[in-house]
Amino acid sequence: MSALAINAAEHWIPTTDPKITAFSPSIDYYVLVSQPGMAFAIGLQHKIPLLAGFNGNEGALFAPYGLSEKNRTKYEDGLQLYFTSRAPQALALYPDSTPVLLQDSATNLIGDMVIREQTYTALNYQHATPGIPANSVFAYFFTYTSLYSPVALHTAELPFVFGNLGPSPLFGPIKGVPTLQDVAFSDIIISYWTNFAKTGNPNSAGVPTWPAYTGIGASFLQLGTSIAAYNYNATRLQFLASFRENGVLPANWINDFYNNVN
Repeated sequence: MSALAINAAEHWIPTTDPKITAFSPSIDYYVLVSQPGMAFAIGLQHKIPLLAGFNGNEGALFAPYGLSEKNRTKYEDGLQLYFTSRAPQALALYPDSTPVLLQDSATNLIGDMVIREQTYTALNYQHATPGIPANSVFAYFFTYTSLYSPVALHTAELPFVFGNLGPSPLFGPIKGVPTLQDVAFSDIIISYWTNFAKTGNPNSAGVPTWPAYTGIGASFLQLGTSIAAYNYNATRLQFLASFRENGVLPANWINDFYNNVN
């Protein structure tokens, strides 16, 4: 089939609908023989180097499909729906005692559930699986912002990864013309990604050292205005990961997300 025919068959419009059902795998238990989380949990994934990470503001893109950012009662009802008897623990991690905290927590929660926890868990599974080459898992926390790319939204790193520093409706709130600083930062990111693609290790002469991931949030690389090793506070992500059974998150979470519990 042509790309035009495939695109025409899918009604997803990225500029108005941030839901990503168009890219979700179909688990048919034939080609894909198990849920991805289950495969990683029992070590069936490929024993290869892995580079993965997440961004500073992952939740903003998905906020319309998360819990209420304005109404405390609806927000806390949503926590009860997701976490049942452990809702008080969730509220302690995602507090709502002020309007600012409520908005931040709702945004952080949806970003954690959709992107951060799942990336974090994949990193941990890959790091802990026997047969993975030593020191071959690398994690990043992307926080870079500038006048050109003012918010570290989901996908904000991609123009820098591919050196495509131009306007785009997909990759965050890109504005204006990139500066020399943006270009220099992109050159570093390109070096990391191409080194990893060639050798399984993002490091080379001329770029800050990227430490191998050592598990439980330790040894991320923060890709921001400064680039340095960073220990990510994974308390929230560990809480969400504790709901996995056989590597798989509760089915009602994804149903509630797509049904828009806001």
